[in-house]
Amino acid sequence: MLTLPGESYLSDQMAQVDVDGIHRAREAVKTELAVALRDDLLAVHAACTDAGPYGLAPASIGRRGLRNLALSYLMQAPDGEVAGLCLAQYRAAHNMTDVMAALALIADSDLPERDEVLADFRRAGSTTRW
Repeated sequence: MLTLPGESYLSDQMAQVDVDGIHRAREAVKTELAVALRDDLLAVHAACTDAGPYGLAPASIGRRGLRNLALSYLMQAPDGEVAGLCLAQYRAAHNMTDVMAALALIADSDLPERDEVLADFRRAGSTTRW
């Protein structure tokens, strides 16, 4: 319920498709939600932190999905705290789901640590870090 309709779905609803307009509008909605719900999204991200071993139970999968969705909204309007959460999730993650979610958000950002994180992931690809 928290995921916005995709750009392809939205384009299917239009007689004449405005690809750039759809993208800008969807990003603007995500940013507005991130700003308006910042404290709630931070609370969800914290509440869904999984400190235990990686689990395949539906509840564990759901927590990871919700945590990463909250982080994706928060990264629409990143500040120092949000950027720090995203970087910390990448660095401390013990599963590929959380690593890839944080990595994708960092790669799409203009964080100063972006190149360092991408290089780290490239190096870690040959190890069993996760």
